[in-house]
Amino acid sequence: GVVGDTPEGDAVDAETLTKMAGWDSDDPELLTAEKALRRFATGRGADGVALLKRAKQAATDEARRRASKPRKPSPLNELIERLMRAKPKMSANELLEELDSEVGNGVILYMDDTDIILTENKKPNVKISGLKERHTRIKKKIAKAG
Repeated sequence: GVVGDTPEGDAVDAETLTKMAGWDSDDPELLTAEKALRRFATGRGADGVALLKRAKQAATDEARRRASKPRKPSPLNELIERLMRAKPKMSANELLEELDSEVGNGVILYMDDTDIILTENKKPNVKISGLKERHTRIKKKIAKAG
């Protein structure tokens, strides 16, 4: 409730800058924010902005590195690919029937009307509604591989 450009407002601003300059967090995730705010509070705004830009670039570079890292294909996708290589013209509905016949053979634990529950329960259940997209994607992969 303090109005800016008044003695009270100036006092609040000064107190805020003092607290920012003396902030000392033990949380490693706040380290960059702490350093940037300390630089802003001590009249080194350009240094604070530069620090935030470097931190953002480092996070972007790390995300890019992780995204480009090869991933292990899911056991379900490997099963679908194996089934579709054996019968390349298989439709999505036929694939669903084939997957149903694979229940209990290692990859699929259980299937109901909406989900495929995998034996490796590290990931969430696979929605049957997304099976057509998997079918199309794997079909293209097989065609591309020749």
